[in-house]
Amino acid sequence: MKKLKENKLISAIIFIPLLILSIFIILHIFDKQTDVPNVYTDVQEWGKYAGININIKTEEADNYSTSISTPITSSDYVNDFIEQWLVAEEDRFLVDLNRLSNRLTDDMMAHFNIQLEIDQLTADIYNLIFTTFTYLGESSGEHTTKVFTLDLANDHIFELTEIINLDDEKVFNKFQKIVNKVIKNDEQIVESIDVSSFERSLNEYEQLEWSIHEDQLTLHLHATEVSSDTKDTVELDIPLEKLTTVVDKQIVQDFDLTVIDEKIEEERKQAQLEKERKQKEKEKEAEKEDQSSIDTDADEAVDDDGKYVALTFDDGPSGTVTPEILHILNEFDAVATFFMLGIQVDYYPELAAEVASQGHEIANHTQNHMNLTTVRNDVARQEIALSREKIEEATGETPHLVRPPYGAYDNATINLASENDETLILWSVDPDDWKHRNPRTIERNVLQAVRPGSIILLHDIYESTAEALPNILEELKKQGYTFVTVSQLMEQEDMAAMKVIRGQ
Repeated sequence: MKKLKENKLISAIIFIPLLILSIFIILHIFDKQTDVPNVYTDVQEWGKYAGININIKTEEADNYSTSISTPITSSDYVNDFIEQWLVAEEDRFLVDLNRLSNRLTDDMMAHFNIQLEIDQLTADIYNLIFTTFTYLGESSGEHTTKVFTLDLANDHIFELTEIINLDDEKVFNKFQKIVNKVIKNDEQIVESIDVSSFERSLNEYEQLEWSIHEDQLTLHLHATEVSSDTKDTVELDIPLEKLTTVVDKQIVQDFDLTVIDEKIEEERKQAQLEKERKQKEKEKEAEKEDQSSIDTDADEAVDDDGKYVALTFDDGPSGTVTPEILHILNEFDAVATFFMLGIQVDYYPELAAEVASQGHEIANHTQNHMNLTTVRNDVARQEIALSREKIEEATGETPHLVRPPYGAYDNATINLASENDETLILWSVDPDDWKHRNPRTIERNVLQAVRPGSIILLHDIYESTAEALPNILEELKKQGYTFVTVSQLMEQEDMAAMKVIRGQ
Protein backbone atom coordinates (compact mmCIF):
# COMPACT_ATOMS: atom_id res chain seq x y z
CA MET A 1 0.00 0.00 0.00
CA LYS A 2 2.78 2.30 0.90
CA LYS A 3 4.51 1.47 -2.39
CA LEU A 4 1.32 2.22 -4.30
CA LYS A 5 1.11 5.67 -2.73
CA GLU A 6 4.73 6.33 -3.58
CA ASN A 7 4.10 5.38 -7.22
CA LYS A 8 1.08 7.73 -7.40
CA LEU A 9 3.19 10.56 -5.94
CA ILE A 10 5.98 9.99 -8.45
CA SER A 11 3.43 9.89 -11.29
CA ALA A 12 1.87 13.16 -10.13
CA ILE A 13 5.27 14.82 -9.89
CA ILE A 14 6.04 13.80 -13.47
CA PHE A 15 2.54 14.40 -14.96
CA ILE A 16 1.80 17.87 -13.62
CA PRO A 17 4.89 19.59 -15.19
CA LEU A 18 4.22 17.73 -18.44
CA LEU A 19 0.62 18.98 -18.37
CA ILE A 20 1.71 22.56 -17.78
CA LEU A 21 4.29 22.34 -20.59
CA SER A 22 1.71 20.87 -22.96
CA ILE A 23 -0.78 23.64 -22.22
CA PHE A 24 1.93 26.27 -22.82
CA ILE A 25 2.88 24.69 -26.17
CA ILE A 26 -0.76 24.44 -27.27
CA LEU A 27 -1.45 28.08 -26.37
CA HIS A 28 1.70 29.18 -28.18
CA ILE A 29 0.70 27.27 -31.31
CA PHE A 30 -2.85 28.65 -31.10
CA ASP A 31 -1.47 32.16 -30.71
CA LYS A 32 0.65 31.75 -33.85
CA GLN A 33 -2.22 30.34 -35.84
CA THR A 34 -4.70 33.05 -34.92
CA ASP A 35 -2.02 35.73 -35.60
CA VAL A 36 -3.20 38.00 -32.79
CA PRO A 37 -0.56 40.73 -32.59
CA ASN A 38 0.91 42.07 -29.43
CA VAL A 39 -0.08 45.71 -29.84
CA TYR A 40 1.25 48.72 -27.92
CA THR A 41 -1.00 51.79 -28.15
CA ASP A 42 -0.27 55.40 -27.22
CA VAL A 43 -2.48 58.50 -27.61
CA GLN A 44 -1.18 62.08 -27.45
CA GLU A 45 -3.17 65.28 -27.68
CA TRP A 46 -1.82 68.44 -29.21
CA GLY A 47 -2.96 71.83 -28.05
CA LYS A 48 -5.29 73.94 -30.15
CA TYR A 49 -4.01 74.50 -33.66
CA ALA A 50 -6.04 76.99 -35.69
CA GLY A 51 -8.97 76.34 -33.33
CA ILE A 52 -8.85 72.55 -33.60
CA ASN A 53 -7.40 69.92 -31.24
CA ILE A 54 -5.48 66.99 -32.71
CA ASN A 55 -5.27 63.51 -31.18
CA ILE A 56 -2.38 61.40 -32.46
CA LYS A 57 -2.82 57.67 -31.87
CA THR A 58 0.24 55.47 -32.45
CA GLU A 59 0.27 51.68 -32.39
CA GLU A 60 3.13 49.23 -32.71
CA ALA A 61 2.73 45.50 -33.23
CA ASP A 62 5.17 42.75 -34.19
CA ASN A 63 4.82 43.32 -37.93
CA TYR A 64 3.32 46.81 -38.33
CA SER A 65 3.08 50.33 -36.91
CA THR A 66 0.42 53.01 -37.33
CA SER A 67 0.16 56.70 -36.55
CA ILE A 68 -3.17 58.46 -37.08
CA SER A 69 -3.98 62.15 -36.50
CA THR A 70 -7.60 62.79 -35.57
CA PRO A 71 -9.02 66.34 -35.44
CA ILE A 72 -11.37 67.30 -32.61
CA THR A 73 -13.48 70.28 -33.68
CA SER A 74 -16.42 72.14 -32.17
CA SER A 75 -18.79 70.28 -34.53
CA ASP A 76 -19.93 66.81 -33.43
CA TYR A 77 -21.18 66.13 -36.95
CA VAL A 78 -17.77 66.88 -38.48
CA ASN A 79 -15.98 64.85 -35.80
CA ASP A 80 -18.19 61.78 -36.38
CA PHE A 81 -17.94 62.03 -40.16
CA ILE A 82 -14.13 62.23 -40.19
CA GLU A 83 -13.80 59.59 -37.45
CA GLN A 84 -15.78 57.14 -39.59
CA TRP A 85 -13.47 57.78 -42.54
CA LEU A 86 -10.33 57.33 -40.40
CA VAL A 87 -11.60 54.05 -38.93
CA ALA A 88 -12.48 52.75 -42.40
CA GLU A 89 -8.99 53.64 -43.68
CA GLU A 90 -7.30 51.88 -40.78
CA ASP A 91 -9.50 48.79 -41.21
CA ARG A 92 -8.65 48.71 -44.92
CA PHE A 93 -4.94 48.78 -44.06
CA LEU A 94 -5.27 45.89 -41.61
CA VAL A 95 -7.20 43.82 -44.16
CA ASP A 96 -4.56 44.53 -46.81
CA LEU A 97 -1.83 43.68 -44.31
CA ASN A 98 -3.37 40.28 -43.63
CA ARG A 99 -3.82 39.64 -47.36
CA LEU A 100 -0.31 40.77 -48.36
CA SER A 101 1.67 39.69 -45.29
CA ASN A 102 3.79 37.36 -47.43
CA ARG A 103 5.47 40.45 -48.89
CA LEU A 104 7.07 41.21 -45.54
CA THR A 105 10.25 39.38 -44.54
CA ASP A 106 11.15 38.77 -40.89
CA ASP A 107 13.12 42.02 -40.67
CA MET A 108 10.43 44.19 -42.33
CA MET A 109 7.44 46.04 -40.84
CA ALA A 110 4.37 47.47 -42.53
CA HIS A 111 3.55 51.13 -41.85
CA PHE A 112 0.38 53.18 -41.97
CA ASN A 113 0.55 56.91 -41.29
CA ILE A 114 -2.18 59.57 -41.60
CA GLN A 115 -0.87 63.11 -41.04
CA LEU A 116 -3.04 66.20 -40.84
CA GLU A 117 -2.40 69.70 -42.17
CA ILE A 118 -4.86 72.46 -41.25
CA ASP A 119 -5.42 75.54 -43.42
CA GLN A 120 -7.77 78.19 -42.01
CA LEU A 121 -9.63 80.42 -44.48
CA THR A 122 -12.00 82.30 -42.18
CA ALA A 123 -12.96 82.12 -38.51
CA ASP A 124 -15.14 79.06 -39.23
CA ILE A 125 -13.99 77.63 -42.57
CA TYR A 126 -11.02 75.25 -42.76
CA ASN A 127 -9.29 72.85 -45.12
CA LEU A 128 -8.31 69.63 -43.33
CA ILE A 129 -5.73 67.99 -45.59
CA PHE A 130 -4.93 64.38 -44.68
CA THR A 131 -1.85 62.75 -46.21
CA THR A 132 -1.81 58.95 -45.97
CA PHE A 133 1.36 56.88 -46.34
CA THR A 134 0.98 53.10 -46.68
CA TYR A 135 3.86 50.63 -46.82
CA LEU A 136 3.13 46.94 -47.31
CA GLY A 137 6.49 45.62 -48.46
CA GLU A 138 6.59 47.05 -51.97
CA SER A 139 9.72 48.90 -53.14
CA SER A 140 8.28 52.26 -52.05
CA GLY A 141 5.22 53.22 -50.12
CA GLU A 142 2.07 54.82 -51.49
CA HIS A 143 0.92 58.39 -50.75
CA THR A 144 -2.70 59.54 -51.05
CA THR A 145 -4.47 62.75 -50.09
CA LYS A 146 -7.95 63.29 -48.68
CA VAL A 147 -9.34 66.77 -48.07
CA PHE A 148 -12.32 67.94 -46.05
CA THR A 149 -13.29 71.59 -46.52
CA LEU A 150 -15.69 72.44 -43.71
CA ASP A 151 -17.73 75.16 -42.07
CA LEU A 152 -17.74 74.55 -38.32
CA ALA A 153 -20.36 77.21 -37.61
CA ASN A 154 -22.90 75.41 -39.83
CA ASP A 155 -21.79 71.77 -39.27
CA HIS A 156 -21.15 71.47 -42.99
CA ILE A 157 -18.60 69.70 -45.22
CA PHE A 158 -18.45 71.19 -48.73
CA GLU A 159 -18.66 69.39 -52.07
CA LEU A 160 -16.73 70.76 -55.07
CA THR A 161 -20.02 71.34 -56.90
CA GLU A 162 -20.96 73.89 -54.23
CA ILE A 163 -17.83 75.90 -55.07
CA ILE A 164 -18.15 75.50 -58.85
CA ASN A 165 -21.41 74.21 -60.32
CA LEU A 166 -19.79 71.50 -62.45
CA ASP A 167 -23.19 69.83 -62.93
CA ASP A 168 -23.89 72.70 -65.35
CA GLU A 169 -22.36 71.67 -68.70
CA LYS A 170 -21.39 75.23 -69.69
CA VAL A 171 -19.67 75.85 -66.35
CA PHE A 172 -17.90 72.48 -66.56
CA ASN A 173 -16.61 73.24 -70.08
CA LYS A 174 -15.29 76.63 -68.92
CA PHE A 175 -13.62 75.04 -65.91
CA GLN A 176 -12.07 72.30 -68.07
CA LYS A 177 -10.67 74.91 -70.47
CA ILE A 178 -9.17 76.95 -67.62
CA VAL A 179 -7.56 73.87 -66.04
CA ASN A 180 -6.10 72.72 -69.37
CA LYS A 181 -4.51 76.15 -69.91
CA VAL A 182 -2.93 76.07 -66.45
CA ILE A 183 -1.50 72.61 -67.17
CA LYS A 184 -0.17 73.68 -70.57
CA ASN A 185 1.77 76.56 -68.98
CA ASP A 186 3.41 74.42 -66.26
CA GLU A 187 6.19 72.17 -67.59
CA GLN A 188 6.45 70.17 -64.35
CA ILE A 189 2.75 69.39 -64.34
CA VAL A 190 2.79 68.54 -68.05
CA GLU A 191 5.50 65.95 -67.37
CA SER A 192 3.59 64.47 -64.41
CA ILE A 193 0.16 64.16 -65.97
CA ASP A 194 -1.07 61.76 -68.60
CA VAL A 195 -3.61 63.91 -70.44
CA SER A 196 -6.16 61.20 -71.27
CA SER A 197 -6.11 59.81 -67.71
CA PHE A 198 -6.42 63.30 -66.28
CA GLU A 199 -9.42 64.08 -68.49
CA ARG A 200 -11.13 60.96 -67.17
CA SER A 201 -10.43 62.09 -63.60
CA LEU A 202 -11.78 65.56 -64.38
CA ASN A 203 -14.98 64.12 -65.83
CA GLU A 204 -15.45 62.18 -62.59
CA TYR A 205 -15.28 65.43 -60.64
CA GLU A 206 -17.25 64.04 -57.69
CA GLN A 207 -14.18 61.94 -56.87
CA LEU A 208 -11.64 64.78 -57.13
CA GLU A 209 -9.76 65.80 -54.00
CA TRP A 210 -9.54 69.58 -53.77
CA SER A 211 -8.84 72.43 -51.38
CA ILE A 212 -9.52 76.13 -51.75
CA HIS A 213 -7.09 78.74 -50.47
CA GLU A 214 -6.73 82.51 -50.34
CA ASP A 215 -5.55 82.82 -53.94
CA GLN A 216 -5.88 79.39 -55.56
CA LEU A 217 -7.90 76.22 -55.93
CA THR A 218 -5.73 73.11 -55.57
CA LEU A 219 -6.58 69.75 -57.12
CA HIS A 220 -4.86 66.90 -55.26
CA LEU A 221 -4.39 64.19 -57.88
CA HIS A 222 -3.35 60.68 -56.96
CA ALA A 223 -0.50 59.94 -59.32
CA THR A 224 -1.65 56.39 -60.12
CA GLU A 225 -4.75 57.96 -61.66
CA VAL A 226 -2.73 60.08 -64.07
CA SER A 227 0.75 58.59 -64.34
CA SER A 228 2.40 55.21 -63.83
CA ASP A 229 5.82 56.67 -63.03
CA THR A 230 5.30 57.54 -59.38
CA LYS A 231 3.14 56.82 -56.35
CA ASP A 232 3.38 60.38 -55.05
CA THR A 233 0.49 62.82 -55.34
CA VAL A 234 0.38 65.65 -57.86
CA GLU A 235 -0.90 69.08 -56.80
CA LEU A 236 -2.37 71.29 -59.50
CA ASP A 237 -2.73 74.93 -58.38
CA ILE A 238 -5.28 77.01 -60.30
CA PRO A 239 -5.15 80.79 -59.63
CA LEU A 240 -8.52 82.01 -58.35
CA GLU A 241 -8.44 85.06 -60.60
CA LYS A 242 -8.81 82.67 -63.55
CA LEU A 243 -11.93 81.16 -61.98
CA THR A 244 -13.87 84.41 -61.57
CA THR A 245 -16.55 83.43 -64.08
CA VAL A 246 -17.19 79.95 -62.63
CA VAL A 247 -16.91 80.22 -58.83
CA ASP A 248 -20.25 80.61 -57.04
CA LYS A 249 -20.73 84.24 -55.95
CA GLN A 250 -22.03 83.25 -52.49
CA ILE A 251 -18.89 81.19 -51.94
CA VAL A 252 -16.78 84.25 -52.79
CA GLN A 253 -18.45 86.06 -49.89
CA ASP A 254 -18.49 83.15 -47.44
CA PHE A 255 -14.84 82.23 -48.05
CA ASP A 256 -13.72 85.89 -48.18
CA LEU A 257 -11.98 85.35 -51.54
CA THR A 258 -10.60 88.86 -52.02
CA VAL A 259 -8.67 87.86 -55.18
CA ILE A 260 -11.95 87.18 -56.98
CA ASP A 261 -13.57 90.28 -55.50
CA GLU A 262 -10.68 92.37 -56.85
CA LYS A 263 -10.97 90.70 -60.25
CA ILE A 264 -14.70 91.38 -60.38
CA GLU A 265 -14.04 95.02 -59.45
CA GLU A 266 -11.39 95.23 -62.17
CA GLU A 267 -13.85 93.87 -64.73
CA ARG A 268 -16.47 96.34 -63.52
CA LYS A 269 -14.01 99.20 -64.06
CA GLN A 270 -13.19 97.91 -67.53
CA ALA A 271 -16.89 97.78 -68.37
CA GLN A 272 -17.28 101.35 -67.10
CA LEU A 273 -14.30 102.50 -69.16
CA GLU A 274 -15.79 100.79 -72.20
CA LYS A 275 -19.11 102.53 -71.60
CA GLU A 276 -17.36 105.90 -71.32
CA ARG A 277 -15.34 105.17 -74.45
CA LYS A 278 -18.45 104.44 -76.50
CA GLN A 279 -20.13 107.58 -75.18
CA LYS A 280 -17.13 109.70 -76.16
CA GLU A 281 -17.07 108.09 -79.59
CA LYS A 282 -20.66 109.15 -80.11
CA GLU A 283 -19.84 112.68 -78.98
CA LYS A 284 -16.83 112.81 -81.30
CA GLU A 285 -18.88 111.58 -84.25
CA ALA A 286 -21.41 114.30 -83.63
CA GLU A 287 -18.62 116.86 -83.32
CA LYS A 288 -17.03 115.67 -86.57
CA GLU A 289 -20.31 116.01 -88.43
CA ASP A 290 -20.77 119.58 -87.17
CA GLN A 291 -17.17 120.72 -87.80
CA SER A 292 -15.98 118.52 -90.68
CA SER A 293 -14.42 121.44 -92.58
CA ILE A 294 -12.39 122.58 -89.56
CA ASP A 295 -11.16 119.03 -88.97
CA THR A 296 -10.13 118.71 -92.63
CA ASP A 297 -8.09 121.91 -92.47
CA ALA A 298 -6.37 120.73 -89.28
CA ASP A 299 -5.54 117.36 -90.86
CA GLU A 300 -4.01 119.03 -93.88
CA ALA A 301 -1.81 121.20 -91.64
CA VAL A 302 -0.51 118.13 -89.84
CA ASP A 303 0.04 116.26 -93.10
CA ASP A 304 2.06 119.15 -94.49
CA ASP A 305 4.20 119.30 -91.35
CA GLY A 306 4.77 115.53 -91.52
CA LYS A 307 5.35 115.17 -87.78
CA TYR A 308 4.45 111.55 -87.12
CA VAL A 309 5.28 109.53 -84.04
CA ALA A 310 4.51 105.89 -83.17
CA LEU A 311 3.69 104.98 -79.58
CA THR A 312 4.41 101.31 -78.76
CA PHE A 313 3.61 99.30 -75.65
CA ASP A 314 5.40 96.05 -74.73
CA ASP A 315 4.83 93.05 -72.41
CA GLY A 316 1.04 93.26 -72.08
CA PRO A 317 -1.80 92.98 -71.97
CA SER A 318 -2.02 93.71 -68.23
CA GLY A 319 -5.34 93.34 -66.44
CA THR A 320 -4.85 96.58 -64.50
CA VAL A 321 -2.67 98.94 -66.59
CA THR A 322 -3.73 98.19 -70.18
CA PRO A 323 -7.37 99.31 -69.62
CA GLU A 324 -6.09 102.61 -68.18
CA ILE A 325 -3.84 103.16 -71.18
CA LEU A 326 -6.68 102.39 -73.60
CA HIS A 327 -8.84 104.94 -71.79
CA ILE A 328 -6.14 107.63 -72.00
CA LEU A 329 -5.40 106.96 -75.69
CA ASN A 330 -9.11 107.25 -76.42
CA GLU A 331 -9.30 110.59 -74.60
CA PHE A 332 -6.54 111.98 -76.85
CA ASP A 333 -7.83 110.28 -80.00
CA ALA A 334 -4.44 108.55 -80.34
CA VAL A 335 -3.57 105.16 -81.79
CA ALA A 336 -0.64 102.95 -80.75
CA THR A 337 0.97 99.59 -81.45
CA PHE A 338 0.82 96.92 -78.73
CA PHE A 339 3.58 94.29 -78.82
CA MET A 340 1.91 91.51 -76.86
CA LEU A 341 3.36 88.47 -75.09
CA GLY A 342 1.59 85.23 -75.93
CA ILE A 343 1.57 84.17 -72.29
CA GLN A 344 -0.25 87.40 -71.33
CA VAL A 345 -2.76 86.98 -74.15
CA ASP A 346 -3.42 83.53 -72.66
CA TYR A 347 -4.38 85.23 -69.38
CA TYR A 348 -6.33 88.13 -70.90
CA PRO A 349 -7.71 87.12 -74.33
CA GLU A 350 -10.76 89.40 -74.00
CA LEU A 351 -8.52 92.36 -73.20
CA ALA A 352 -6.30 91.63 -76.22
CA ALA A 353 -9.43 91.59 -78.37
CA GLU A 354 -10.52 94.90 -76.83
CA VAL A 355 -7.19 96.55 -77.77
CA ALA A 356 -7.71 95.48 -81.38
CA SER A 357 -11.37 96.54 -81.43
CA GLN A 358 -10.39 100.08 -80.42
CA GLY A 359 -8.34 100.45 -83.61
CA HIS A 360 -4.85 99.89 -82.22
CA GLU A 361 -2.28 97.77 -83.99
CA ILE A 362 -1.54 94.33 -82.53
CA ALA A 363 2.03 93.05 -82.81
CA ASN A 364 4.11 90.11 -81.56
CA HIS A 365 6.60 90.19 -78.66
CA THR A 366 7.11 86.37 -78.50
CA GLN A 367 5.48 83.84 -76.18
CA ASN A 368 7.70 84.01 -73.06
CA HIS A 369 10.02 87.03 -73.59
CA MET A 370 13.12 84.92 -74.34
CA ASN A 371 16.30 86.38 -75.83
CA LEU A 372 16.00 84.88 -79.33
CA THR A 373 19.75 85.04 -79.95
CA THR A 374 20.60 82.75 -77.02
CA VAL A 375 18.26 79.82 -77.75
CA ARG A 376 18.17 77.15 -80.44
CA ASN A 377 16.68 78.15 -83.76
CA ASP A 378 13.68 75.82 -83.33
CA VAL A 379 12.96 77.32 -79.88
CA ALA A 380 13.12 80.87 -81.27
CA ARG A 381 10.80 79.88 -84.13
CA GLN A 382 8.34 78.38 -81.63
CA GLU A 383 8.48 81.54 -79.47
CA ILE A 384 7.36 83.69 -82.41
CA ALA A 385 4.90 81.17 -83.86
CA LEU A 386 3.12 80.30 -80.59
CA SER A 387 2.59 83.95 -79.68
CA ARG A 388 1.34 84.68 -83.19
CA GLU A 389 -1.14 81.85 -82.81
CA LYS A 390 -2.39 83.08 -79.39
CA ILE A 391 -2.82 86.65 -80.67
CA GLU A 392 -4.63 85.46 -83.78
CA GLU A 393 -6.97 83.28 -81.70
CA ALA A 394 -7.82 86.11 -79.28
CA THR A 395 -8.09 89.08 -81.67
CA GLY A 396 -8.82 87.57 -85.07
CA GLU A 397 -5.82 89.47 -86.44
CA THR A 398 -2.51 88.04 -87.64
CA PRO A 399 0.43 90.18 -86.44
CA HIS A 400 3.14 90.92 -89.02
CA LEU A 401 5.41 92.98 -86.79
CA VAL A 402 7.75 91.32 -84.26
CA ARG A 403 9.68 93.09 -81.54
CA PRO A 404 12.47 90.77 -80.32
CA PRO A 405 12.78 90.85 -76.49
CA TYR A 406 15.58 93.17 -75.30
CA GLY A 407 15.94 94.34 -78.93
CA ALA A 408 18.28 91.37 -79.42
CA TYR A 409 18.42 89.93 -82.94
CA ASP A 410 20.87 88.40 -85.41
CA ASN A 411 20.73 87.10 -88.98
CA ALA A 412 18.96 83.94 -87.80
CA THR A 413 16.25 86.08 -86.14
CA ILE A 414 15.78 88.12 -89.32
CA ASN A 415 15.46 84.92 -91.35
CA LEU A 416 12.87 83.52 -88.90
CA ALA A 417 10.77 86.68 -89.25
CA SER A 418 11.11 86.62 -93.03
CA GLU A 419 9.73 83.07 -93.16
CA ASN A 420 6.27 84.54 -92.46
CA ASP A 421 6.78 87.90 -94.14
CA GLU A 422 7.25 89.57 -90.76
CA THR A 423 9.37 92.61 -89.90
CA LEU A 424 11.50 93.14 -86.80
CA ILE A 425 10.63 96.41 -85.07
CA LEU A 426 12.96 98.17 -82.62
CA TRP A 427 12.65 101.75 -81.33
CA SER A 428 14.39 105.13 -81.26
CA VAL A 429 13.09 106.61 -77.98
CA ASP A 430 13.53 104.58 -74.79
CA PRO A 431 12.59 106.42 -71.59
CA ASP A 432 13.54 103.36 -69.47
CA ASP A 433 10.07 103.29 -67.92
CA TRP A 434 10.85 99.80 -66.58
CA LYS A 435 13.71 101.31 -64.54
CA HIS A 436 12.36 104.77 -63.66
CA ARG A 437 8.98 104.29 -62.03
CA ASN A 438 8.58 108.06 -61.75
CA PRO A 439 5.98 109.54 -64.17
CA ARG A 440 7.83 112.88 -64.44
CA THR A 441 11.12 111.16 -65.32
CA ILE A 442 9.41 109.03 -67.98
CA GLU A 443 7.69 112.11 -69.43
CA ARG A 444 10.94 114.12 -69.50
CA ASN A 445 12.90 111.30 -71.14
CA VAL A 446 10.34 110.94 -73.93
CA LEU A 447 9.95 114.64 -74.70
CA GLN A 448 13.72 115.27 -74.75
CA ALA A 449 14.40 112.49 -77.25
CA VAL A 450 11.36 112.53 -79.55
CA ARG A 451 11.77 113.53 -83.22
CA PRO A 452 9.48 113.25 -86.25
CA GLY A 453 9.35 109.58 -87.22
CA SER A 454 10.24 108.35 -83.72
CA ILE A 455 9.16 104.98 -82.39
CA ILE A 456 8.63 105.37 -78.64
CA LEU A 457 9.13 102.32 -76.41
CA LEU A 458 6.79 102.07 -73.40
CA HIS A 459 5.30 99.21 -71.37
CA ASP A 460 1.59 98.74 -70.54
CA ILE A 461 2.40 96.85 -67.34
CA TYR A 462 3.60 99.74 -65.15
CA GLU A 463 1.19 102.10 -63.38
CA SER A 464 3.80 104.88 -63.55
CA THR A 465 3.79 104.64 -67.38
CA ALA A 466 0.01 105.11 -67.42
CA GLU A 467 0.39 108.12 -65.11
CA ALA A 468 3.01 109.70 -67.41
CA LEU A 469 1.05 109.13 -70.62
CA PRO A 470 -1.51 112.01 -70.48
CA ASN A 471 1.20 114.70 -70.20
CA ILE A 472 3.26 113.05 -72.97
CA LEU A 473 0.28 112.98 -75.32
CA GLU A 474 -0.80 116.51 -74.49
CA GLU A 475 2.68 117.98 -75.05
CA LEU A 476 3.29 116.10 -78.30
CA LYS A 477 -0.08 117.25 -79.62
CA LYS A 478 0.85 120.84 -78.78
CA GLN A 479 4.06 120.35 -80.77
CA GLY A 480 2.00 119.27 -83.79
CA TYR A 481 2.65 115.53 -83.72
CA THR A 482 0.20 113.03 -85.15
CA PHE A 483 0.04 109.61 -83.48
CA VAL A 484 0.19 106.70 -85.90
CA THR A 485 0.73 102.96 -85.71
CA VAL A 486 4.11 101.49 -86.62
CA SER A 487 2.70 100.18 -89.91
CA GLN A 488 1.38 103.64 -90.76
CA LEU A 489 4.76 105.14 -89.87
CA MET A 490 6.47 102.62 -92.16
CA GLU A 491 4.29 103.83 -95.04
CA GLN A 492 4.87 107.51 -94.29
CA GLU A 493 8.63 107.08 -93.91
CA ASP A 494 8.95 104.65 -96.85
CA MET A 495 10.38 101.88 -94.64
CA ALA A 496 8.17 99.03 -95.84
CA ALA A 497 11.02 97.18 -97.65
CA MET A 498 13.35 97.16 -94.61
CA LYS A 499 13.87 93.90 -92.66
CA VAL A 500 14.64 95.65 -89.35
CA ILE A 501 13.12 99.01 -88.49
CA ARG A 502 14.29 101.48 -85.90
CA GLY A 503 12.60 104.89 -85.78
CA GLN A 504 14.50 107.99 -86.76
